[in-house]
Amino acid sequence: MTRQGPTRAAIYIRVSSDDQTKGYGPQYQREETLAAAVDRDGCVVKPQHILDDSKSGSTDDRPGWQKLLAYARQGEIDAVYFWKLDRMMRDEYYFYVNEKELTDLGVELRFATQDLKDPFNRAIQVAVAAEERRKIRERTYAGRTRAMRDGKWLGVPPYGYEKGPDLRLRIRESEARWVRRFFLWLVKEKLSMHKMAVRACEQRIPTRFDSRGTAKPRHGQYYWCQGTIKRILANDVYTGTAWFRKYRRLGSSKLSSPDLRPENEWIRISTPSIISSEVFETARTQLLKNSMESARRTKHEFLFAKRIQCGVCGKGLVANAQQHGRHKYYHGSYWTDHHCMACKTIPEARLDAAVWPAFLQFLQRPDALPGVTAKYRDRRLSKSSWGTDQRTVERAERDLRVAEQRLLDCEVEGFYAESVLAVKRRELTIRRRDLEQQKQNLMLKTRAEQQRRDAAGSAQAIYKIARDRLVRADYATKRRVYQLLVDRIVLTGTLAEVILKLPRGDRIPDAAEAIAAGIPRADSGVSLRRTSHVKCDAITEAPDEITATFTVSLGGIRDVAGRGKGR
Repeated sequence: MTRQGPTRAAIYIRVSSDDQTKGYGPQYQREETLAAAVDRDGCVVKPQHILDDSKSGSTDDRPGWQKLLAYARQGEIDAVYFWKLDRMMRDEYYFYVNEKELTDLGVELRFATQDLKDPFNRAIQVAVAAEERRKIRERTYAGRTRAMRDGKWLGVPPYGYEKGPDLRLRIRESEARWVRRFFLWLVKEKLSMHKMAVRACEQRIPTRFDSRGTAKPRHGQYYWCQGTIKRILANDVYTGTAWFRKYRRLGSSKLSSPDLRPENEWIRISTPSIISSEVFETARTQLLKNSMESARRTKHEFLFAKRIQCGVCGKGLVANAQQHGRHKYYHGSYWTDHHCMACKTIPEARLDAAVWPAFLQFLQRPDALPGVTAKYRDRRLSKSSWGTDQRTVERAERDLRVAEQRLLDCEVEGFYAESVLAVKRRELTIRRRDLEQQKQNLMLKTRAEQQRRDAAGSAQAIYKIARDRLVRADYATKRRVYQLLVDRIVLTGTLAEVILKLPRGDRIPDAAEAIAAGIPRADSGVSLRRTSHVKCDAITEAPDEITATFTVSLGGIRDVAGRGKGR
């Protein structure tokens, strides 16, 4: 049955951004469209049926448009007026989908400044609107790219920065100090994202919304979530370099996976650095380590979970348990195409029985083990024909200077022919190169000896402070000690190479107190590569680390857990 009476119309007004609402565009659209609906066609327009949006026409996910569809579904309107067709949609798909829905609901589409009753003309205008959108995107993208190549920052500045009058980033010190604090918490204290977020909320650290006095969409003031902190810690803009056009999205959705562009398409922007590149790389490594050692989805507690590695294939062994956690063991992954036959199954009790006594012996008497420096010197310094002590090096350097001076005198006096002088110079050059190598080796030996002393002192200090707790250690205490001081255990056959990380300096009391009090604190480790028979292949040094390694025998290892269910 046809409804009698004047046509009930709705007016839809759209601009592409919030900034355009400040101009005369929306007002002009409203006046022209309302005049066409009321004065020209005699329609009735209620105030609540005049809707506007300030969003792109590439999608129909707009508040005003969704409200208009709701009015149409409720049968409150008979027609919709637009200033032009592109004010409705600029995408062919969304136009035809929404046109069909409105037509099926009995709602007619009308345009104030265009006569598009003919379907052919309407299809042409739909294609023109979509093509114009693509051109706008191309022009906008070209302008943004040019601005980025000039070093200007487009969009919201990262936390810790603000945009200057020239649109370049500059440090906002009130926020930058908290960025440094976040990296300090991760690098020095090795806190998880959850603990960092809780601490940030407790200390009422201002967010970007709080610093700028803007309303926060959710949770209120001084609230930090884990994802926000992780994005800060993973953003290399704080090292002084930002990259644009580094990724391209394979789909139109923001949830689609990004694809790395060719490196020549990247745009580099220099920014003021808040942290150093070394700190950022250390933080990135710690983030990966936190992810690997996360306790989520863990049903049982293990002593060596995520710390055991196969010495043949290099893959980690998986912790598992049977008999409701009474029997714990570690095994390789059997659900891969290439299974390593060296990844044997080893019970946790057997590994602990071999590692813990050797570990206590190392902490109690590290100097009782064969000296690392001697092995290090034998492998790295024995090839040199010069002595390795300081007096020998000084004497060799003094003799070389005398020989160089004599050759210079002979050259001035014309004592040697030119061919003889060339041979003498080559001999002195070889002696100088050997001497420099000898000085380098002596420096390495001195550094290795200092590292050995540091590691020995650190081990003895920890044992002295937490001796009572270590001697009578229960399962929970052992688990904390392994988490704090063991970096990884490499299994090769029947041998287990235990790589330790020992705290240095003012970190020693923190680690010892954490063991004694049962509080799992993070530590900065140092490592000194050694074995119980000491087999030292290299001494590696990081800013706060010396790697110490000892080797223990596990006896025969056999597959005691089988490969059935739960493996």
